[in-house]
Amino acid sequence: MSTPVEITWLLAAVAKGDPVAFERLYGATCAKLYGVVLRIVRRDDLAADVMEDAYLQIWSSAGGSYRPAMANRRSSTTMKAPAPCLATS
Repeated sequence: MSTPVEITWLLAAVAKGDPVAFERLYGATCAKLYGVVLRIVRRDDLAADVMEDAYLQIWSSAGGSYRPAMANRRSSTTMKAPAPCLATS
């Protein structure tokens, strides 16, 4: 389990395009995020699709959207999932 400081560091590194940091961020956050997504969509297949979309969005938008001083470390990843969840539920 990563600490909030580590998550912040990983998000900042992902914002700079670091693929290793993205892999570590995924490993540190995917289980909790999957649990949130599964509670919303209640189907494994949809949850997997939403997870893929959420992490693709994190990777593709990280460079322009992450502001360490403005974000809660875990909310930056968790907030990427609700829109796709709502679209599929």
